[in-house]
Amino acid sequence: MRNDIRKTWDSLSTPTVVQQLSAKRVKSTNCWIFKNHDDGLGFLMTNVHEPVKYPDLKNIDFLYVPFKILHYDGRDIELTRCLEIHLDPECDSELLTMVFDRMEDFRPDGKYSSELMIKTLNNAINLLQRPKKLPSKQEVIGAWGELVILYSLIQSSSTHTGKIRMINGWESEGRQRDIIDFRLPFFEGGTVNEIKTSTVSRDHYIHGLKQLDVPEGFENGWLTSILIRETDEFSGFTCQNIVDNIINLFSGSDEEITQQITTLEFKIGNRGIACRDSRYYFMLTNDSFRKIKMTEVPFPSGSIEIKEMEWLVDVSNLEFESFNIDLLSTSS
Repeated sequence: MRNDIRKTWDSLSTPTVVQQLSAKRVKSTNCWIFKNHDDGLGFLMTNVHEPVKYPDLKNIDFLYVPFKILHYDGRDIELTRCLEIHLDPECDSELLTMVFDRMEDFRPDGKYSSELMIKTLNNAINLLQRPKKLPSKQEVIGAWGELVILYSLIQSSSTHTGKIRMINGWESEGRQRDIIDFRLPFFEGGTVNEIKTSTVSRDHYIHGLKQLDVPEGFENGWLTSILIRETDEFSGFTCQNIVDNIINLFSGSDEEITQQITTLEFKIGNRGIACRDSRYYFMLTNDSFRKIKMTEVPFPSGSIEIKEMEWLVDVSNLEFESFNIDLLSTSS
């Protein structure tokens, strides 16, 4: 049965424009191969579930149909629960068939699933992907501060619903990065919190006027200034350490813990790979945290024609509220 998808593809004749398609079932599998007049590849799997998530690929289109009539060899064949894959004609069809043949190593009986097909594609993609650019230290420092605040919020929540609400308050603008780090509409009449973290001083960049603008419907707006110190693995925490500590706070039924982890992973995906960094270790000090009212943070004066600006502000001498967070577990 080795390489049957590739062999089936090679055995297909190229149809004329009038014929449109030539087709053939891949022996002993739930798959069909199609070829059009441009030698474009079509691949069809039957009796499979629709994938939960399709890979975002430039040259491959996916289509799931519950029912399909295939005109083949002078007769109509009824196919159910079909996943179709169409490759751009300019691409290497033979190479893709060889990738699909990898499924046989996982399912020698030929009963392939949509999940196995997606996994096989993703394995091929990951093999050839260039490594992602590592985040800068400054990006990691910013993520570190936000994760510490998220840890504290989840630590203060004793219920499953409360933990989910806290996680959802982080980067809360759907799939886009939010201009404000935390929006907690259920907390103290509605609270927003912008987190600024540094290892040097309490000089912080403000990336636009809206970063200090308390949204409508919220009573309180805070800028939290966090001053931390870079250290070693014996006394500090990486971003990944804090993520692990957050997960250790999750509680409830297996289903509830799964939902908490899934919600957190979604938010980390939005925030970026800096949240998973394990290169840099930082620690808190006795005076790490200062909460400053957004309305007290100075901003540049200018003419009414200026609609947006960014600036560096020193908040070290502003009135503040202090608080402490204990990260509890040690780094590993």
